Amino acid sequence: MKKAKPRRTWFFVDESGDPSVYDRKGKLIVGQPGCSPILILGLIETQAPERQRQAILALQQEVVHDPYFHDFPSIKRTAVAFHAKDDLPEIRYQFFKLLATLDFRAQFIVARKIESVFRNSFQA
Repeated sequence: MKKAKPRRTWFFVDESGDPSVYDRKGKLIVGQPGCSPILILGLIETQAPERQRQAILALQQEVVHDPYFHDFPSIKRTAVAFHAKDDLPEIRYQFFKLLATLDFRAQFIVARKIESVFRNSFQA
């Protein structure tokens, strides 16, 4: 039997939405204004984070120095970091094209916060 080579795996986790369902006093806030109705948790698994980081930084420099994007106010934020909420559709397209070339696995959980579930299941 062939012995497996040890390798290091890196995990990166991020969320979208607020995980809160109760306020500081323990009152249910799901369904109230200001409480996000959805929570998304994402996990990226890779063995080559540095190569991926270099590819993303190279794209960032390409975008920031492209004269086409120069006059868009959001380019200042892109110069700091990519962010789908702030970036132009053309920049998001370039980023997604790059993602297709990178070696990683991704998993996501999308949870809808439903008031009746929390009220009926978790409160006395």
